[in-house]
Amino acid sequence: MITHDPTTPEGEAIIDLHKQMAELQERTDEWPGADTVAILDKWLALFDLTRPVTRTRLVAGSVWVLRRQD
Repeated sequence: MITHDPTTPEGEAIIDLHKQMAELQERTDEWPGADTVAILDKWLALFDLTRPVTRTRLVAGSVWVLRRQD
């Protein structure tokens, strides 16, 4: 399962989309196509999907383990 981080703009956007879709479901007992498209259109406009994704390279580092011996 994918989890979101509500402290990031992306996580906030996901929470907002969920709230909007839940409100639509409560109001209409379904997700009418036109309303769903309108909500998703506004939501997707928040993201810049035109530029390539830059991936960060993960580099292994050192790990120190401290043990207490009594």
